[in-house]
Amino acid sequence: KLLCIRIDHNQNVIMPEGHWIRSRQRLGGGVLIGSGIHRVDLLRWFGGEVKKVANFWVKQPERMEGEIAVVMNALFESGCIGEVTALWAVRKAPWYEGVWVYGTSGSVYRINGLFWDSPDGYVKVDVPEADSFTEELRHFGHCIINGQKPLTNGEEAKRSLEVVLAAYRSAETGQVVELPMQ
Repeated sequence: KLLCIRIDHNQNVIMPEGHWIRSRQRLGGGVLIGSGIHRVDLLRWFGGEVKKVANFWVKQPERMEGEIAVVMNALFESGCIGEVTALWAVRKAPWYEGVWVYGTSGSVYRINGLFWDSPDGYVKVDVPEADSFTEELRHFGHCIINGQKPLTNGEEAKRSLEVVLAAYRSAETGQVVELPMQ
């Protein structure tokens, strides 16, 4: 049974004055909708449907109108909890992605490789490297040719967007927001 899922995304995004990413209206927000939405989608892929969200953010208006740092906490229908932490303000640090999945029978994490909690301790799992964009396009083309539904289809993307919009409402109101939103 899943207990907790944590996903981190850290970049140092500095865009020139007038760039569309600096505009909250044009981007739709900040780091959460710009990059975090993909992590929300992954969070949902592991944990299932989100029941509630609580979100906190940091803004730096001289850098961009939207948020530059966000911590979104989620409660899943299964009872599992999850967190997405996304930053576009990590100075002098490499682009960093981390995924941790904890369950009653063990855990798996991905930081500079994939590791799982074996009886002998954490063991690195050899996974072939792949270009995610190439594989995404290959999968999409395969679905078109074979009349299949993509792994992440419009309905799934809409559910992830609803989680992000609920997180924005939570940050703005200071309240936990239940899904589906009214």
